[in-house]
Amino acid sequence: MASADEDPPVCPKNPAHGPMELRTAKRGWNAGGQFWGCPEYPGCKGILNYGSTDETPLAPAIPSEAPGGRVLWMDGTLLQPGWRIQHVTQGGSLRSVAVRSLKGTQTCWLAREDRVGYQRADDDVDRVIGILVKLLQRGSAPPIHPDSERELLEALGHTNVLVSDLPGDISPVLPTPVAVADSAIRLTAAEPFALRDITDSTAEAEFVRWLQEKVPEAVPWLVPQASFDRLLEASGKEGPGCRRCDFLVALPGRTHFVIEIDGVQHEGQILNDVERDQLLQTAGIETIRVPTSELDSGNGPGLARVLEHIGNWDLTTDINPLVWAPVQLHRLVLALCESVRAGFLKGPSWCLRVDDPTGYAVSLVGPYLQLFDALFRLWNLPNISPTTVTFTDGETWATYSRDSEGNYTTGVGAAEAIDVRIRLECDHSPFEALPLPEEDAPALVVRSTGLQLEVFDLPIGGPTRVSLVKNNGTRPALQALLKAVFAKEDFREGQYEAIVEILEGRDVTVLLPTGAGKSLIYQLAGLCLPGRTVVIDPLVALIEDQLYGLKQHGIDRAVGLSSRMTQLGLTDHLLRRISEGDAYFIFVAPERLQMQDFRDALSRLTNITPVNLAVIDEAHCVSEWGHDFRTSYLTLGSVLRKQCSTPEGDPPPLVALTGTASRAVLKDVLFQLGTKEHNEQSIIKPTTFDRPELRFHLRPTAIENDEATLFGVVQSLPGMFGETPQTFFLPIGTQTYSGLVFVATVNGKRKIVDTRRLVGGIVGDVGIFSGTQPKGFNKWSYEGEKRVHAQRFKDNSLTALVTTSAFGMGIDKPNIRWIVHYCLPSSMESYYQQVGRAGRDGRQSECLLVLSEFDVDRNRELLALDRDVEEMAAIGRGIPWAEGDDVTTAIYFHTGSYPGVEAEVEELLRMVSVLSPGSMALKREIPFATKDSDQEAQERALHRLVILGVVTDYLKDYGGRTFTINLAGVRPAGVVAQLFDFVDRNQPGSREAIEQVVESDYPTIEAALDACTRELVKFVYQTVERSRRRSLREMWLAASECTDGEELRQRILDYLTEGDVRPVLEALIDEQRSLDQWVPYWQGLRTGEEVREWRGAAGQLLTSYPDSPGLLISRGLVEALIPEVDPADPLAEFERHLVDGVGKAFASNVAPDVIETTLDGIKSVLERYATHSGAVAALIGTMKGEGVQSASLDAHLAEHRSQTPELMVLHLTDELERAVAATRPLVQTLT
Repeated sequence: MASADEDPPVCPKNPAHGPMELRTAKRGWNAGGQFWGCPEYPGCKGILNYGSTDETPLAPAIPSEAPGGRVLWMDGTLLQPGWRIQHVTQGGSLRSVAVRSLKGTQTCWLAREDRVGYQRADDDVDRVIGILVKLLQRGSAPPIHPDSERELLEALGHTNVLVSDLPGDISPVLPTPVAVADSAIRLTAAEPFALRDITDSTAEAEFVRWLQEKVPEAVPWLVPQASFDRLLEASGKEGPGCRRCDFLVALPGRTHFVIEIDGVQHEGQILNDVERDQLLQTAGIETIRVPTSELDSGNGPGLARVLEHIGNWDLTTDINPLVWAPVQLHRLVLALCESVRAGFLKGPSWCLRVDDPTGYAVSLVGPYLQLFDALFRLWNLPNISPTTVTFTDGETWATYSRDSEGNYTTGVGAAEAIDVRIRLECDHSPFEALPLPEEDAPALVVRSTGLQLEVFDLPIGGPTRVSLVKNNGTRPALQALLKAVFAKEDFREGQYEAIVEILEGRDVTVLLPTGAGKSLIYQLAGLCLPGRTVVIDPLVALIEDQLYGLKQHGIDRAVGLSSRMTQLGLTDHLLRRISEGDAYFIFVAPERLQMQDFRDALSRLTNITPVNLAVIDEAHCVSEWGHDFRTSYLTLGSVLRKQCSTPEGDPPPLVALTGTASRAVLKDVLFQLGTKEHNEQSIIKPTTFDRPELRFHLRPTAIENDEATLFGVVQSLPGMFGETPQTFFLPIGTQTYSGLVFVATVNGKRKIVDTRRLVGGIVGDVGIFSGTQPKGFNKWSYEGEKRVHAQRFKDNSLTALVTTSAFGMGIDKPNIRWIVHYCLPSSMESYYQQVGRAGRDGRQSECLLVLSEFDVDRNRELLALDRDVEEMAAIGRGIPWAEGDDVTTAIYFHTGSYPGVEAEVEELLRMVSVLSPGSMALKREIPFATKDSDQEAQERALHRLVILGVVTDYLKDYGGRTFTINLAGVRPAGVVAQLFDFVDRNQPGSREAIEQVVESDYPTIEAALDACTRELVKFVYQTVERSRRRSLREMWLAASECTDGEELRQRILDYLTEGDVRPVLEALIDEQRSLDQWVPYWQGLRTGEEVREWRGAAGQLLTSYPDSPGLLISRGLVEALIPEVDPADPLAEFERHLVDGVGKAFASNVAPDVIETTLDGIKSVLERYATHSGAVAALIGTMKGEGVQSASLDAHLAEHRSQTPELMVLHLTDELERAVAATRPLVQTLT
């Protein structure tokens, strides 16, 4: 490793660029540290670590981060006249049996006889076969069909096979765990075949003869002319050439090594040979060089090392059926696919001769024949699958017959003409001779290779997108696929409908509760379509969890491209896997789509195979984070449609998934993504959001007692489950009572480290997880540490995790039993999203909310919606640290995301000045701002200019720290039109007010932008910012007003569930009904259930329509109708909403007679249904305090002043004010 005073290293990407330059990192894990950079930067981005970090390579924190990937393997066994040969990764496994390593079984060698007279399958059949192969090869060793697994286990004497206790899961489970060691995959045939003559030289042939004399059993596992560069690629190294090795020794169950036979030609290239050997050594493969002189004498150090490496290889044939029966079954199905594709099998009846040393594959194949039938029915080709399939081993005959439901049952068959011979020779190698052709039927041979790498398969069908048409067989076909791949008995609510929308090529938005199986929707749909699936996830932790979840179902053909991979130096390797189509599922953050290298990878991919669907997971982040600090979300829809289109310009369907989203957020998501509602299934919603297994608890506390309260809450957990503290917090596998503690801040009040210490005093070993590192932690080491904590938590070796919201989305761990919120969530949706991590296995789980408050009245004023965000921020800054509570913390984060209208307008106009847009399209480059917060402001400004049509797209170069911005050619009238188009699509009723300020045209672009940018920012604050504040206020009201957990549950459900009231309110708004037309609906409120539903519906709709007088009054009115919960001021919310609602009515120029009728209607409702005796008095007093004149209210006060103390006080106050007013002239005269 070079240091500063030594010669610098040469660029690793291109040595021709010369010595590297020592530079200082400005960002990332090494910020402030030094590194070697290529002198040709930014044209070349080659880098090397500087100092000790290069001598100590960074190890992945979790196994899933290790490099790998499939390679287009080449060796000397692929050529044989009369045969078509390929290497294939096709393994198999059992869900119920753990095998320590299956690497020796995963790659096979498939040879298909090249017979004339057979017509290859047409494109439609080829596509369906390609999809079935895709299912088979979704991982290196995917689990077999659960029905086949159960049948195998019972055949092996496991009579008590259980079923998984997870809801809907039918995976077989053994009562006593079974594990198989590596030794079970070592193979050698009892009678090896003759060797093929495929060596490349006489010296190589001589070496083979020598080894046959010494260790004959090892000779079949020599791989001649093995690809040197593919070996490097398989370990994540670059291998750009076509170099090869003389022999790769691939003994099953042993570490590979390379043998090079060196003749006199190697004497002049010793340095090159040393370099080759060192490269292979970095891939973990040792090279043994054997000079030809040693072959002449039959001994020498090279030959001795060969024998030493082969050593005491276990030569015992061990075909353990728990390992090899699943492998042979999948290889049989693969051979069936190849036979159909080649035209060997067609028509209603098939007959096959199958040779299988395990003897199990044919008896287990029935469910896969049903899978054949299901796929052909799914793609409207019901006549392709056979009605009977007969198998024979030469002695016995068995026939599978299909019934009308597509199920195959087996019975004794009769001898008939054989269509194809399939030889499943798992104990033979490719180096051994192929069988001679037989006249009656073509043959397929499938053998083991011993290769411990995965082989790349080219996607089938080309880049054209296809979609299917729903038919009567669609649901049973998809159910069969669901069962085969995911071991699920049936679809859960909304899953099937969403999958059909995707398969038919339409956008779909899925709004289903947490734990409802949203991920399965895109996973199954993506596997059922040709092509690859792109998934956008907001968090690295969520990407890692999705990859982990796929692996649990045997799907490892997935990559997660994140900042973590960049830090590990794996980005180029993963981009190659993406661009070649190796990965079925591609997980990225939204920012990745603004990076040129990823767009380039997508471009290469879409010229090979289509992106079959683009998924926006946790889609509420498009709205909730896009407007705050993740502006890449706001261009996501247009960028995905463009970058993931086929070469013909056909975009993929967009799938938006979210567990909770208010109407405002959902509407904004649809707008930002550009999705349209094609039919009633375009938005999938649940009948209820209720999760009965979740039990809620409220624990309000004063700020000085918050730690003691948290301590007591955690101590109370064992008793809630009837367990003892001694055992409750112990990690005991899947029976662990796992828990999460959510905190709002990493370094603020109730920070993550202090909370960990507090919780750890009870629980013991506790992990932490947050997006940024806590104070006192090294930034880079914390990245690895937190991932270890997350992995240990998922693996049940860590009972509890203290985390921020960075671990609050999408994490799928069935046995989370308790969740504690040591903070105030930002919204009901966010809260339900986070507690939804618990109880995913359907078992009782406890959700506890610790609410710390200094002063309720102060918080009510802080969260008032009638003040600007700048004013709220100023008030928050003036609160002493000692008086801070959960509300002030929430306000701190909110105001940090919304700096204020003037600040944003200033940044926006500064960006306009820098870009200088004009009537011609232009490209500009500008540097990143120094501070992260200033860079976020830059991106906000860029997105605002996208809305106004000034910017069409922009890229981010994190290495060069620059934006590359594409400017459209714009004219003043076009900018104005873009603004009104944006307003019309969001809030059509707001256009009129903006038209009074913005002219239809301007003399210059600068003038148009000066006017339009200000109105755009004001509009965003009036809608988005106030929507977020309303959401926070509703969450606080629920937490502070509810008296127990059950009431909190009901309040959440009333807020989230659409019910009968929300459509009524939406109709009143959409039809722009006058305010007095709301009165009959208020007068219809009678039961407590109706009133609660109105509260929830009005509260959530106010996030979409914050200025609606009818909604504001409705939200306040129900507070006076709900039974008292004994807060200090039971009518405070009623009065505040009433003031806001009437004030908005006056501001909207509602006629005075309409307001009078409305107030009279409110009075009549309060008289009949109010639960507080002072409600009418509060109405009258509030209106008088606001200067609102109402004859109806005055008459009521005069007539009923003695009925209640409140009215009497109000009347006396009124009379006193009149007396004072009457005497004021006299006083003025006397003075």
